[in-house]
Amino acid sequence: MHQERRRRAVPFLLFLLIAACLLASPAVAGPEDVTVTSVAVDPLVLMQGDSGTLTVVVQNTGPTNVQVGRVRLYGDGVVPVSEPYPSVGDIGAGTGRTFSFAVRADAPDGTYYPLFHMDFRDNGTLRYPVPVRVDDTPLSLAVVGRPETFSPGREVALTLRVGNPRPNAAAGVQVTPQGTGFSVTPTGAFIGNLAPDGSATVLFNLTPAGETNVTFQAV
Repeated sequence: MHQERRRRAVPFLLFLLIAACLLASPAVAGPEDVTVTSVAVDPLVLMQGDSGTLTVVVQNTGPTNVQVGRVRLYGDGVVPVSEPYPSVGDIGAGTGRTFSFAVRADAPDGTYYPLFHMDFRDNGTLRYPVPVRVDDTPLSLAVVGRPETFSPGREVALTLRVGNPRPNAAAGVQVTPQGTGFSVTPTGAFIGNLAPDGSATVLFNLTPAGETNVTFQAV
C-alpha cells in the first residue's frame, strides 16, 4: 500500500518540477512591448511647400532588448525628404529612442497622417499615424501710418503693422521693401517671432526719386 502511494506521487512531483522550471525561465521582450510615447511637429502647423521636422519617441517597456531593423516614415500629404534609419539595432530594456524626420508639406490645407513604421528583426511591425496640419494662411501686412502726399527727394516715415492670423506662432518674420526709384532705411526689418493673433509694427524712412510704386513683403 505504501509503495502504491509513492508510485502515485511521482507524476505529481514531476509536474511540480516542470512548473518550477517554467516559472524560472527568463522573460523576453517582444514587439508588443515597444510603444509610441510622444510625437511632435515643428513648426506646429505647416504651410504648403513648407519644410519642418517630425519627431517620434518610442519606449521599450519590456524586460530585455528588442532588435529593430528599418524605421521609416510613409508620406501622406506631408512627405519625408530622406530615410535616415535604414538599420536601427537594439532598443534597451526600459529605455526610449527618438526618431526625427525632415518633412515637406506637399498638400493643400487639411490634416494629414504620415505613417511612422518600425520593422522588428524577430518579426512584427509598429505602425503609428502622426497627425500633421497644413494651413496656408499668410501673414497680414498693412500701412498704418503715412503722409498724405509724397514729394521727390523728400524723406517720409511709413509705419507698417504685421499680423499673424495663423493657428501657430510664426518664426523669423521679416519685412522687406521691393521696387525701384526710391531709397529706404532700413533696407529690411526683422521682427522675429509672432504669436498666434499677435502683431508688431515696423518703421521705414522712404525717399522717392519720383513717381514710383513701393511694395512691402512680409515673409
